[in-house]
Amino acid sequence: MAAPTTRESDKFIVRLPDGMRDRIKAAAEANNRSMNAEIIATLESAYPAPHAMNVFERGVEAFFLDFGWSVESGMDIQRQGIDMIAFKGPIAVSVDCKMSLSQLTVEHVERVSRAKKRFGSNAGVIVGAGEVTDEKVVASAKELKVLILDIDKSPAFPALLERLKPFAEDTFLEPDEQ
Repeated sequence: MAAPTTRESDKFIVRLPDGMRDRIKAAAEANNRSMNAEIIATLESAYPAPHAMNVFERGVEAFFLDFGWSVESGMDIQRQGIDMIAFKGPIAVSVDCKMSLSQLTVEHVERVSRAKKRFGSNAGVIVGAGEVTDEKVVASAKELKVLILDIDKSPAFPALLERLKPFAEDTFLEPDEQ
């Protein structure tokens, strides 16, 4: 939810195409909010603020950095529904971090697959703790790697990096063969 606006908030005048004001007014009434609040809500959904990485995501990012990878996690990447892309030479990996893999859905898997194609990544990886419990999710993730970590909800970075070490040598990180 956006912070409330005040008279001191930034102002931007927009010329609306014919009929748009009426559509905005109708949507605002349907959602029980002012036209300004409706416009702000629409803009917030189209241009979300970048989320701050949680401790788990920072640990995964630290893992890649420790092994000499570069990591990007900007707005364009987040709009694709993933947390970061890791690069090393010709290799790119689309990465999504889920604290609990039991909450992983087919939609999450599809987002990583789409991001993999969108960014030309060699691999898609979902990193998380616990187990994937939904058989549909397991079946849909066949093109991706799901790295399951046996960690508690607040991992210490050294322990997280130790558990991720074998992943750095996994052969799927080699460039795709054409």
